[in-house]
This record gives sequence, structure tokens and C-alpha cells, in this order.
Amino acid sequence: MPATRDLTIYSGDRYDHRITFQDADEAALDVSGTWRAQIRASPAEAELAAFTIDDTDAATGVLLLSLTAEQTTALRPGLLVWDLENTDHEVTYLSGTVVVARDVSR
Repeated sequence: MPATRDLTIYSGDRYDHRITFQDADEAALDVSGTWRAQIRASPAEAELAAFTIDDTDAATGVLLLSLTAEQTTALRPGLLVWDLENTDHEVTYLSGTVVVARDVSR
């Protein structure tokens, strides 16, 4: 079962989310491999956005997930779902909700 991580995204802003993987002793885990993360209205519906995943520091346990301002603008305000999976091992590591807050200054 994946760990839960809920996200809040501000519509119209670039979004970056750093994830650090550690073992029980807080030592970095090498998470090199192929990853994907998507946002959907529900698990059965079409993809609304795909995160760009920077794995430059994966050997030291760090992934950086990003969405452009254009991608966050296209997300409808409200509650969505997301997950992060390693496609090499077909394992989902994180999942949760995505709250999209509407931009006030336009």
C-alpha cells in the first residue's frame, strides 16, 4: 500500500514538490529508475496533468516533481487525486489528494 501524501496546488503558479526517500535509520535510499506521477479527477478518469520528474539526485534519495504554471492553470479548482509510481518495479510509492486553490491575483 502506498504512503499518503496530500498536495495543495495554487492555480496559475509553477509547482515544485521535493520527495526524499529514506530507510528506517534515515539513510538516503537510491531511487534511481523510471518514475511517473499523474493527476486525475478520479483513478478511473483521464489524466489531467503529468508531473515532470527530475531524478538528478535519485542516487541520494531525492526526486523533484514539477508542474508548469500552464499545467496548474488547466486544473479545475477542487479535489483531485494523484500518485507516484516506479515503472521499473510497477510499485506505487505515494498517493493522495490534490486540492487546487484558485488564484486570487489575476
